[in-house]
Amino acid sequence: CLNQQYPDYEIIVVNDRSWDSTGQIVEQFASDKLKLYHITEKPAGWLGKHNAVQYGVEKSTGEIVVVIDADTHLSRNALRRIVDSVEDVEMVSFNFKLRPFSWFNRVFGSLFLFMVMLIFTDEKRTKKSSSPPGVAFGACVAFNKSAFMKIGGYTSIRNCILDDVTLATLFRRKGYQTKILWNNSIYTTPLYTSFSDFKSGVDKHMKGQLQDHSFMFGMLMANLLLVSPIVLSLIGYFWAALVIYFTTNFLIMIHSLEMHPSGWYFSFLYPFNSLFIMYTTTFNLIPTVLFKRKVHWRGDLV
Repeated sequence: CLNQQYPDYEIIVVNDRSWDSTGQIVEQFASDKLKLYHITEKPAGWLGKHNAVQYGVEKSTGEIVVVIDADTHLSRNALRRIVDSVEDVEMVSFNFKLRPFSWFNRVFGSLFLFMVMLIFTDEKRTKKSSSPPGVAFGACVAFNKSAFMKIGGYTSIRNCILDDVTLATLFRRKGYQTKILWNNSIYTTPLYTSFSDFKSGVDKHMKGQLQDHSFMFGMLMANLLLVSPIVLSLIGYFWAALVIYFTTNFLIMIHSLEMHPSGWYFSFLYPFNSLFIMYTTTFNLIPTVLFKRKVHWRGDLV
């Protein structure tokens, strides 16, 4: 963030009860441009991240606020491009390029994101919209601060586990427009780096999207597409399985080249890696729906 090619910006770091040396490290870079704030207690009824973001936004002085995760790496011209993209809408988020932090990202990351792209095809076709529900990628979100405060900000969604999508939906319900910029050169993120990390993230999204029937249907259809070559082979439709396999594998390979070029060859693990994703996204819904199981996310139990 310190090397942005933009003339006037401030960096606000909110150290939310971290147990490592984050605060001490950031203090070494503190200046008029970089401001560090510490949170020692979480208010009742709030999730930790939501409280930290709301606190940081209230401390900001600019009209456009960009919220990023701790593991998000911005490109040098990211701020300039982000500011330009917010001119015609009140909120914008961006898809990303995978930073292959681990073998898990290489094996499963692009396949999972390919499935997400299938679910949100309509959003990809639409440049901007004020029709709920909204869609957003929380690793990098920008919004107009005045509009954010008018809709109540994170105070209105203080205990909603799926904060990015819920915030975008809230903007739209209040008559504002949001969009996703499908350009992955703005930032990189490792996404999920292990099986347990992936499962926790999926648990969070499944629980947060239970009321969105279109998302749940899209998730089911995407899963069926990904495992269809195996199913068709088992029941004897080999040629149909081969056609779907090569077509889908080609699309996943193209998507992998876009997301992280160094790991494109892992697309050949399809459709076997899709079985794990189907388990974590579809079958994992049963205890969440039937038994209202709580999930852990970033230190909170929701």
